[in-house]
Amino acid sequence: MRQLTTWAEHLGARLYFTSAAATGVPRKGVAGTGLAGRGVAGTSLPGKGVAGTSLPAPGRRTSPAELPELPERSDLPKRPGTTVPEPPEGPDRAVTELPEGPALTLAELPERPDLAVLLGPAPPPLLAELAEAEVPLAVVAADVALPRGGPRTARPRLLGPGTGLDAFGVDADPDRHGGSPGRAGPGTPGIALLSRSGAQGLPVAGLREVGVRLAHWVVTGGEADLGAAELLCSLAEQPDVSVLACFLAEPREGRALLLAADHAARRGIPLVAVAAGPPGGSPRAGAVAEAALRQFGVIQVGGTDELQDTAALLAKAGPPVAEGVAVYAPSGDLGEEVRRRAEAAGLRVRALADAGAMPEGGERPLLDALLDDPGLGVVICPLPAASPAATERLARDLAEAAEGTGKLLCAVWSSPDGTAAAYRETLLGSGRVAAFRTLAHCLGAVGAHLAHHRFTTGYRSPFDEAPRTPSPSLRTAEALLVPGERLSEHAAKRLLRAYGIRVPREKLVTSAAAAARAAAQVGYPVVMKASGARLAHKSERGLLRTSLTSASQVRETYRELTARAQYEGVDLDGVLVCQMVPEGAEWVVGVAQDPVFGPTVTVGHGGELREVLPELAYGVPPFGTDRAHAMLRELRGHALLDGVRGRPALDVDALAEVLLRVQRLALELDGRLTGLDIDPLRVLPRGQGAVALNVRAVCG
Repeated sequence: MRQLTTWAEHLGARLYFTSAAATGVPRKGVAGTGLAGRGVAGTSLPGKGVAGTSLPAPGRRTSPAELPELPERSDLPKRPGTTVPEPPEGPDRAVTELPEGPALTLAELPERPDLAVLLGPAPPPLLAELAEAEVPLAVVAADVALPRGGPRTARPRLLGPGTGLDAFGVDADPDRHGGSPGRAGPGTPGIALLSRSGAQGLPVAGLREVGVRLAHWVVTGGEADLGAAELLCSLAEQPDVSVLACFLAEPREGRALLLAADHAARRGIPLVAVAAGPPGGSPRAGAVAEAALRQFGVIQVGGTDELQDTAALLAKAGPPVAEGVAVYAPSGDLGEEVRRRAEAAGLRVRALADAGAMPEGGERPLLDALLDDPGLGVVICPLPAASPAATERLARDLAEAAEGTGKLLCAVWSSPDGTAAAYRETLLGSGRVAAFRTLAHCLGAVGAHLAHHRFTTGYRSPFDEAPRTPSPSLRTAEALLVPGERLSEHAAKRLLRAYGIRVPREKLVTSAAAAARAAAQVGYPVVMKASGARLAHKSERGLLRTSLTSASQVRETYRELTARAQYEGVDLDGVLVCQMVPEGAEWVVGVAQDPVFGPTVTVGHGGELREVLPELAYGVPPFGTDRAHAMLRELRGHALLDGVRGRPALDVDALAEVLLRVQRLALELDGRLTGLDIDPLRVLPRGQGAVALNVRAVCG
């Protein structure tokens, strides 16, 4: 209860405690733990409440300049037996008092609350009472059962259950916690934190004690109504947010989450997430989630400690002026180690400076010379604290230099002593130096900062470029689909052809004579294979022949294939006589349904390489040409596309185009096509295209 009153006083809001008499819920004392319906907080800040997706969260901090003048005591209607809150004694305080007599009901409040905080159960009658009072948002702090439903827009919107009250006890101003405001002073952008519980978010919220501003903190709880995606969208729109930090342990609404990430990317706001697949999820589900988030620029970290360090750096760093990195170390050996590890992490080290080789007092000119280099955007300085005097001098130089430059300065304090003044006061007290305790976290955060800037520079939302109307191919495709059935290879290839994906010239025949005529039309040499809706693994079952060069071979092969199929009890719709495609590299492309993100496009190596390079790359529609090429680069064997050991370079553009066309097919047939596998897709030398030699399609 004290957390609520302190929060309301800091915000300059009036706080009321009401009873739930109208709901039939038993009343309990103010000091009790089961305050059912009594935690209703009404503020005098119209527009500051939550409605729809415009959501300043319960952790919102408002500067005194933003607060409206509250009415005088005489302007508020009084109720018998109650004490109306006094007006604020100063511009940023509102006095809050508990009722002296019987508690108010919602109907008796002198004004409409903007926020209700429910400290006990949330029965339907109570929610109905809040709706009748037009309360826009209710925070269900207790861990009680609430049904999860579909999209919910009726008032009140619900946050929780199980949010607890930790976010209400947070003060966002760093100077109130002993930290130095620096860049993080009131009114400057800061971190918006989204966590499932208070305990989960407290370590990141603690950054405010070292000069990093926490602009908002939302604890989502069980997400019975408002979920992470909707909240992230809203937080990205807040003018005082420069970084989004969140925990996505169990992503539920994949498409909505990608829209939220896209929303942040459009605004250039980095989204840092501790992400993991659903409990007990398959490795494939985890890989799809990771790829989907990466596709929309989400910075994924492994745990809370990385989330802290990465979000803190992003909150302090402005846009990088250059991507070059300088290592500024107190010794040459230490600097060389940092350089080697930085380059292994993908950073471009432009300079290595040994401050220890300079005479005392000469370190600062060396640092200034580095900062004058227009090709440098980041300086990393490891501080082992081997020599306290020298370390303190380097830390002071970093803090002072950081105040006069737009470049990012990072200090890595590797000494076990975390209480030294150089670290505790000088580095953490700086609002501009990004301080770390491990080099790995520093390099990861710097890499994320530079990569995010590259990603958002010229960012074009794939949702804007996604087609809005069905393609002409859809009508042809719909005529081929058979609900619940697997298509024959011939029908599946017609499906690909409808979407502009190249397949071999081929004819489906039902007699030996027709096979010979078809071979003459297709052109020798030809491939012949049995075709049937339930037929798989043709090669292993002896139902495929290649390199046929004469009519007699074709007629004999037809008789052999049909006889073998009959022996094995396989129903055929005929025999395919196919063009024999020139040699190339074999790849696999497919469509699978992910339970969280929906239709997903996959690509990987085929043929013999599949045995040694089995991994797949994933793309979640919609995506563009850049993402299609990025999927190929994510595969370990992507260098094969450029040609190795004298082999010609392959038609990478044609392969990427197949991914885009398969994506269109997957989007238009979502729900009606549960699986598609092009295996193999033969990619020919550059300029010659790619051909789907075999395809399997399963209808929903």
